[in-house]
Amino acid sequence: MIEKIKIQKFRKFKNLEIPLGKRVTVIAGKNATQKTTLLGIIAQPFSLTKGNDFSKFPTLMGTKFQSQLNDKFKFSPEYDKPGDHQWEMHFYNSDIFEGIYPIKSISRSRDTGEIRFWNATSREKGSGYVQLPVIFLSLKRLFPLGEENKSINLTSSNLTQSEKDFYIKNYMEILISTEKVNTPDLLTSSNKKTMISGTDMYDAWGVSAGQDNVGQILMAVMSFKRLKEEYPDDYKGGLLLIDEVDATLYPASQEKLFEKLSRFSSDFNLQIFVTTHSMDILRLARKTISDRGTEDIKILYLNTSNNEIKIHVNPTIPEMENHLRVAANKSKHETKIHVYCEDPVGCLFLKALLGRKLKGINVSEVVEFLDVNIGAEQLKDLTRRKIPEFTNSIIVLDGDKNASNYKNIVILPGNIPPERLFYQFLYNLSETDEFWDQTLGGYDKDVCFRECPNVQIEDNKIKQWFKNQKESGNWGLRAGSKLFARWTKENPEEVIRVQTEFINAYNILAKKNGLDCLQ
Repeated sequence: MIEKIKIQKFRKFKNLEIPLGKRVTVIAGKNATQKTTLLGIIAQPFSLTKGNDFSKFPTLMGTKFQSQLNDKFKFSPEYDKPGDHQWEMHFYNSDIFEGIYPIKSISRSRDTGEIRFWNATSREKGSGYVQLPVIFLSLKRLFPLGEENKSINLTSSNLTQSEKDFYIKNYMEILISTEKVNTPDLLTSSNKKTMISGTDMYDAWGVSAGQDNVGQILMAVMSFKRLKEEYPDDYKGGLLLIDEVDATLYPASQEKLFEKLSRFSSDFNLQIFVTTHSMDILRLARKTISDRGTEDIKILYLNTSNNEIKIHVNPTIPEMENHLRVAANKSKHETKIHVYCEDPVGCLFLKALLGRKLKGINVSEVVEFLDVNIGAEQLKDLTRRKIPEFTNSIIVLDGDKNASNYKNIVILPGNIPPERLFYQFLYNLSETDEFWDQTLGGYDKDVCFRECPNVQIEDNKIKQWFKNQKESGNWGLRAGSKLFARWTKENPEEVIRVQTEFINAYNILAKKNGLDCLQ
C-alpha cells in the first residue's frame, strides 16, 4: 500500500527518502536511533473515521482501527514546535490514496503549545486521515500482569470456533509449545486488553510475558481477519505496526513469529512494520529477501551520524551485527559457509584448487571445511530434501559424479575418483619430469609405483596407495602440496572452472544468508 516515505524534517530525520517493503518492513538499529518514531510516522496518517458500518467495526480489543497519538509520540514543549515536522506518504495503490499525501505538525492549542498532525494541504473536515484500518502495538502491551495495581477482569472471548482454532494453532506454533492450550479468554486491565490462553495446569494469572505478547499480536491479526471476512467489498488491506516485536520471546519463537507475520501479510493483505534488536529476526529477514526478492521484505537499519539519522536499506548481516555489538573492524566473514566433500582427499584437492585466496579474500575467512565421510548420493539426497544445513552449504563431489541441477554443488576435475586421477597423472609423467628426485636413491617413479605398478588395480588399493604416498612426505610436507602444485600447473583450465563454480555457489549462499559476496 505505502511505497515510500519522504521525510523533510522530523527531529533527527532530515531530507530522507525511505523505501518500504510491500509486505514486511523490519526497522533495526541501536537505541536512540528513533525506530519507534519512524514507526509512528508511518502509522499516524491512517484511520477509519467515515462513520459507515465498515469504519465503525471494532477490533477484537473493542477499539477502533486507528492508532492513538499518545501511543506513538510524547512531545517536548521545548523541542517539538508546530511546523517542525513534515513528511509525505507515497502509495502503490490509488484505491488507497491517489497522489502524494503530505503531513505536517500544526498547533492544537495556542495557550499550551500542544501540536497535532494534519494534512499539509488542507484543514477541511474529512481531509485529515487516509481511510485505512491500522493497529499500532506499542510497548504498553508488555506491561507485566503481575505489576497491575488495579483489578484484572477475565471474560469469555466472543471468538467463533474457526477463530478459536486459528488462535490456538498459531499460538502453539509460534511458542513451539506442546502444552494443551485452552480456549482464549479476554483479559482487561488498567493498561491493556489481551487474549490469554491458560492450560489445565494454570490460568491467565500464570502466563508468561512472552505468551501475553503473542496473544496480543494474534489478537491484532485476527481483528484484520474478521474485518476482511465481514466486509470483503470494503476491505482493501490494513497496516499492522509492532514496536519491539521480539521482546519477551526466545530466539526460536522470534523466528516462528516472523515467519507467521510474513504469511499473515499475504493472507490478509497487511503491510506490517516491526522494530527489533534481534539478530535472529534480521538473519531470517535477510534470508527471506534472498528467497522472495527485495520488494516484499525490506530491512531499514538506522544509525545516527552528526546528529542526523541515516537509513541503510538491506545491509548485510555482518554489517548489522558489528554495528549492534559496537565491534568496528570485526571480520565481515565471521559467519562462515560450510563446505562438505565426500572425504578428506576430496577436501585436500579442493583446497589446492582454490588456493589460499579467492578474489583477494583468504579462503579460511569465508568458509569452513568440515572433516566428514559422506557419500555423494547421500549428500545429494540431503540437499534434494532441503535439509537446511546442506542447502545452505557448498557440496563438493568427486569428478565421477553428476549434479548439474544443484546450484550449491561443485564437481572436482576428472571423470574418476581423485586418487585414481593422481595415480594416472603421475604414471604418465616422464621419468625425467621435475616432480621426481633425480639424485641416486631419491624419490623417483619406481619408488612411487613400487607396490602398485599396474594401472588396472582396484579402487581400494589405489586409495591405500594414495594414503601411503601422501603420508611418506614425498609429496610435500603440507598434505601433498608438491603433488597438487604439479597437477594444477598442468591443468589451469580445470583450476579456473572449479574456482568459478565455487565462487558462484558461495555468492548464491552469501546472498541467501546476508553475507558479503566474493566480488
